[in-house]
Amino acid sequence: MNKPSDPPQNDSNLQRLVVHGQLVGLYDQMLGEVDIVQVLQHTTQVVRQVLGAERATTYLVRPDTQELVSTAVIGNVSRTIRVPIREDSLAGYCALTGRSFVIPDAYGDLGAIDPKLRADHSWDEMNGFRTRDVRCAPATFKGELMGVVQVINGKQRPFCEDDLLPLQSVSHFVAYALYHARVHDELVTLKGLEKEK
Repeated sequence: MNKPSDPPQNDSNLQRLVVHGQLVGLYDQMLGEVDIVQVLQHTTQVVRQVLGAERATTYLVRPDTQELVSTAVIGNVSRTIRVPIREDSLAGYCALTGRSFVIPDAYGDLGAIDPKLRADHSWDEMNGFRTRDVRCAPATFKGELMGVVQVINGKQRPFCEDDLLPLQSVSHFVAYALYHARVHDELVTLKGLEKEK
């Protein structure tokens, strides 16, 4: 007599299980860093690896300047990236609206997401790169926007709506890593002020 088989799982469920399994192993690595620049670079590597993307960027929200800040290593040089929180960049729009979204064609019509949304292709032009597909998610911790996670060019296939849930799962971990680094930075600043007194 045949044993009943387990119920079939769709690709989305399998991807979710794989992502969660990988995150459990990588979470400690993200939290091992407390320097904010290192956190941004490390979480970017983790996100790219876990989500199977060519590139990824983790942005930190700077409420005082209304911009997103990150770092990118080009060659051996670390460069700061600054993106205004407004509708003329994908990450800026994600921070402005708090919405997660997938763009299957970065050079196509973005009106289905928002008629005011614009993609900034200057980074592609500067680096000789072609952004094909993008997914973005806000990284929030306890209701506070800590940053934005942006993933570019799926390695296996273009991103689709089914890819949003794994990205949102990852963004929760990233938000906590950013929060952890910010608290550490605030404690260091506080200790410095105490010494000055």
